[in-house]
Amino acid sequence: MTFTDELLDALGAWQRGWKADEILKLPVTEHLVREAAMLPPGFRAVPEVCFRKRFLFKKDMEALIMLGGLDDGVASWSTDRAFTMGFKGLVMQEAATAVYFEHRPLPGEVIVNYPALWTNTEFRAAAEDYRRRGGREARALFNFVDKQSEIILHARLHLDEVKGMVGASSSFDAICDEAGVVGDDDQDRLFKVLTDRGIFFESPHWISEERTRRVFENTRLKFLERNAALIEAAAAARKAKRS
Repeated sequence: MTFTDELLDALGAWQRGWKADEILKLPVTEHLVREAAMLPPGFRAVPEVCFRKRFLFKKDMEALIMLGGLDDGVASWSTDRAFTMGFKGLVMQEAATAVYFEHRPLPGEVIVNYPALWTNTEFRAAAEDYRRRGGREARALFNFVDKQSEIILHARLHLDEVKGMVGASSSFDAICDEAGVVGDDDQDRLFKVLTDRGIFFESPHWISEERTRRVFENTRLKFLERNAALIEAAAAARKAKRS
């Protein structure tokens, strides 16, 4: 098939990004979706499980936990779990936490499969020709190639697909209490041993899926308690108004 400059522009522009500006993202996304829709089905499918790391803000929590999930729009996923977990670090200012999702794409959710394109001889030849001719987005396209195992999906984010979240490790005092180390000299020795091994305290790290489930279940119960209190307060207000 013919891989047009319009398609290559769209693929490269997506990978160049939009500096977290949703206004800039909109035309880039529309261009990619429009051009990718003309690709053969093999470039718009993925047989593997995909992963997405996402920073969650307080405003996201209720929709994810109580309202059937988040509409994430068109977004980058990856078939590389390790890459996904390390992407853009573990902490973002003002974000409540980071989580990663595991999802097997449904028919119709896949916008484009970058690795499938780059394994195609005709696509690679077209991309090289595009670069030789000074294609507008060639730099971004060849900077990333398929290194990120990137799959573009339009898939809803569901709570039951969360496989881990970022939490803080225990404080040094808590470790000492758990180990029964109470003397200052013993604590100093333990501190040195742990830090020499690269173990630090109250630092962000990925916690287990089981612990992640407990965190979200506790949050769900807090939402239920809040909602029950709001319903009770509304009923009391109606009763007082009738009196």
